[in-house]
Amino acid sequence: MWISEIRLKNFRPFYKENKITFQKESQNKFTIIEAKSDTGKTTFVSAISWCLYGTEFEEVNEKYLNPFNLARKDELGDDDGDEMSVEISLNEEGKDVPSYIIKRKVRCIRKGNKARFDGDSYLTIEEWENNNSRLLESEYEAPRMLNSLLPKDIHPFFLFEGEKLEKYFSLSNKENVKHAIEKTSQLKQIKNAIEHLEVVRDKIFSEKKTDKGDDYERNLKFIEEDKERIKEMEGRKGRLTSQLSQAEKRIREIDEKLSKVNIPLIKEFVEKRKELEDKNDSLNKDMESLKSEMVDSLLSNAPISICWKPIRYLLKDIEKAKKNDQLPPKIRNIYLRELLDKKICICRRSLEPKDKKASESINQIKKMLQQGDLSEMEERLTEGRFKIKDLLQNLPKKIIEERNENIKDYNSKENEIKKNTAEIESIKGELENISEGDILTMEGERKTLYDSLKNQNQSIARLDSAINLKKIEIMRIRKQNDQLEKKKAGYEQKKKIADFIERSLGHLDIIEKIIVGEVRKKVEKKTFDLFLNLHWDKKNYSQFTIDKSYETSLKDKNENELIYNIASGTKQVLLLSFISALADISGFKFPIFIDTPLANTDNEQRENIAKNLPNYLKDNQVILLMKDQEYTSKFRELIKKSVWNEFRLVKRGNKTEICKWN
Repeated sequence: MWISEIRLKNFRPFYKENKITFQKESQNKFTIIEAKSDTGKTTFVSAISWCLYGTEFEEVNEKYLNPFNLARKDELGDDDGDEMSVEISLNEEGKDVPSYIIKRKVRCIRKGNKARFDGDSYLTIEEWENNNSRLLESEYEAPRMLNSLLPKDIHPFFLFEGEKLEKYFSLSNKENVKHAIEKTSQLKQIKNAIEHLEVVRDKIFSEKKTDKGDDYERNLKFIEEDKERIKEMEGRKGRLTSQLSQAEKRIREIDEKLSKVNIPLIKEFVEKRKELEDKNDSLNKDMESLKSEMVDSLLSNAPISICWKPIRYLLKDIEKAKKNDQLPPKIRNIYLRELLDKKICICRRSLEPKDKKASESINQIKKMLQQGDLSEMEERLTEGRFKIKDLLQNLPKKIIEERNENIKDYNSKENEIKKNTAEIESIKGELENISEGDILTMEGERKTLYDSLKNQNQSIARLDSAINLKKIEIMRIRKQNDQLEKKKAGYEQKKKIADFIERSLGHLDIIEKIIVGEVRKKVEKKTFDLFLNLHWDKKNYSQFTIDKSYETSLKDKNENELIYNIASGTKQVLLLSFISALADISGFKFPIFIDTPLANTDNEQRENIAKNLPNYLKDNQVILLMKDQEYTSKFRELIKKSVWNEFRLVKRGNKTEICKWN
């Protein structure tokens, strides 16, 4: 899909009707819209969001409650009105005429000195096919069509602000990463199916009973209470995660301010502390991985350890059978079939079916054929003997070696964290002795926030554990109810339905995990590919990963962890790569709008990005809304071969116009 035209009428600063017309050549190139601050750059992207979904960017909504243009409002008489609308023409790839014309409009009335909506906004989609059109305007048809073009859940991957990437897509916050990947996986239908099946399952045995003290009914009540408790805990977890993100953001802001203080000693302390905290974050992550490795090792080796004696007896039986020539002979089935076809054995004995004396031999050969290829069975048994021997001999040594190595590594990292923490506390003490008022205030706030991070992470972990325990409790109660119903009429039929639902839920759970796992790996690879295409120092980076717990990692060529300690420009490139990977993997082909793409980068980094930008988001229509400080003459020169056209937003009073570059 590519956009051939955008029309904005009376939307915020855009006075009366403004439009941009795109040519076919723009569908795989950049379109630049340059603007000074407060001219409507962010509003332009927000208008696209409003047209599609009836909602704007959160920050825009908070700043301006009514989006009707002020200049046009002032021209209207009291109780007079005009339309506010945004219209987008969407073309199929390679086509000159629009396939969809999406329009959202609302009439605004002047009341006193304010503009008020005259009803709700109204969405229409005009669909064109083979020169015939149909208008979708019902409250069901239009949103359903829109959802097939770009679902609301994933539109932030296509319309976003470069300055806000760290807030919404922080790679250091695994809940953010998990949320983004789950959205890209489009699991809504699967989750709806799971919720529906769970409700149906609980209703199967729940017909009304005359006995109010019935244990079954009491258990059903417990299940509903546990479900409500899980829902409440998940809500608390969501709020804690949001608070965690806000605290991390505020710490970053304080660190940035402290690093700019023109007192060399303070700057040195702040930078050293940040370095030590980043190291501790990385070490804690490694320790969590080691814990998982130890658990995995225990789980993978435990079954063999438990079955140690039976396996030894099995090995002895195989050895005994081998010694007594009781293992299948090395005869391939093809030779046995050939004997039956020729009706004569290699010893010249008859295998003629009509010969009564031969019937026993024929039946023996047929029995051997039913057992599978005897030669392969002999090979598997021989190979299995040696594998079992090796397993039994090496298992104790393997368990002990793995355990000792992991414990040694774990203790080493734990000691390093203690050492770093002691140094961090020492730096905090030095900073507290500095008499500068603002610095003391910021340092005090930072200490409070940093201490709260650990408590919030622990609270989230406790909630996760409590949620899992409640889910296990629900499973236990369901099994108890199953036992209670066994002796009642119709149980067998109901049990079959319940078992079918349980199997369906199990399969859906597996499907959900497979889809999320595949999407996670694809996003991981695509992010790193885009990062290498866009970054100016690609040789310095060896890998980017997102593990099963959604922890991210960026390593240099010497395998050093960088994710917690990367420069702002590199972080911006990585975030741009991540969100663009999400858009690509989502499977939806929609133009990408990026407001202030070069936020948090200096001039040198911007020029380096400009050199590599043509390799970024190839074969996509990309609209870049850039500040005049970003779109410098040098940047413009470096990127011009990849640019289809340039526009400029010009504001005069309360009126913004979309003008051609010249």
